[in-house]
Amino acid sequence: MPVLFNIYPHRHYTAAEARYHALQGLAAGAFPNFWSALGMQPVFEFMTRCAGYLDFATTAPVKFLALPRDLYASDTQRRTPTGAGVSYGARDRFLAPYVGAYSVLMRAGLPVVTLHRPHFEDQLDGFKVLVLPNVALMSDAQAAAVRRFVRDGGGLLATHETSLCDEKGGRRKDFALADVFGVHFRSVLKAAPRPLRVPSQHPLGKGLPSDGLIAHDEPVVAVAPAEAETVGWLADAPGACVHRYGKGRVVYFPGRFDSMQCYAPTPAVERLFANAVRWASPTALPVEIEAAGTVGVSIFSQPRRLVVHLVNHQRDSLFAMDACEPIGKVALRVVVPSGCRVQQVRRLWENRAVPFQQQGNTVAIDVGRLDEYEAVAVDW
Repeated sequence: MPVLFNIYPHRHYTAAEARYHALQGLAAGAFPNFWSALGMQPVFEFMTRCAGYLDFATTAPVKFLALPRDLYASDTQRRTPTGAGVSYGARDRFLAPYVGAYSVLMRAGLPVVTLHRPHFEDQLDGFKVLVLPNVALMSDAQAAAVRRFVRDGGGLLATHETSLCDEKGGRRKDFALADVFGVHFRSVLKAAPRPLRVPSQHPLGKGLPSDGLIAHDEPVVAVAPAEAETVGWLADAPGACVHRYGKGRVVYFPGRFDSMQCYAPTPAVERLFANAVRWASPTALPVEIEAAGTVGVSIFSQPRRLVVHLVNHQRDSLFAMDACEPIGKVALRVVVPSGCRVQQVRRLWENRAVPFQQQGNTVAIDVGRLDEYEAVAVDW
């Protein structure tokens, strides 16, 4: 079913800002619904010329990373009690982690598919990694579905109070997913400065600041590790735990780095979550990007084709969307089905072929310079 999204005026509403929103929508698999034709002519022309590459009847997002989230806080969430004396201040307890997690994963160049949180357990088939950003309210059926997903080989990244409450907001004595996390709930600690330290020797610490520290000042869940291994510390409390459950791998962060990312994007947090996804994933990523800048990546499949959308986020995306800093050199590695021989790779926005090399089922693509946006089609 075709999906439309509205482009509303924001801070100053220029042609560049409107076009930026439209291109983000196309990259997310939706069609923009324009309230004004300001700046839209190149987008209209692209949609007309490349209609076949945007066809809802033949196009589906590649299932790799699933992110359940809400669009707004429910009354049940607002009524859910916090720990004794614990306050989240001006930061939203539930929505901020969802938004921050999407920001973290998108800015890390990972292809994300969002799911409707209340029924996400019915949509997990085919995904390789599941991210649960403070999904505190979970039914027993949802917890059982997550347990099966990981036991059968899926990767899991969870944060803070995930599965600590039932679907009505009632506090459980322990996480419903305690066996999957490999830790047990003890309490929720009040907000205080507690920098996270992850040693560089562990895959989660790869590429983090040289001192291994990432600032954190929000509430933290105090846990007692059982089968899990503690690989990072928030002051003297466990801050990053890894566990193998069944055939799957699990990363649990007791803190709220996802919430903090919602208010202030932080490259170290983006790297931490990207490391966690890579460690937990049972397979190679379907697409990886090399770029000297922040690029949002999404990937869709069609019969005998993959389409990779690239959105350049080298700009102040909140206050000054007009100025976009081009990225001089972008390269992609895309995984195609085994036995497929790639015939051509094209930049759709610029309407030209680009060089590529195929080795097995991995295709290395020299995209070149990236301005605002590009869509790369890989045909076999």
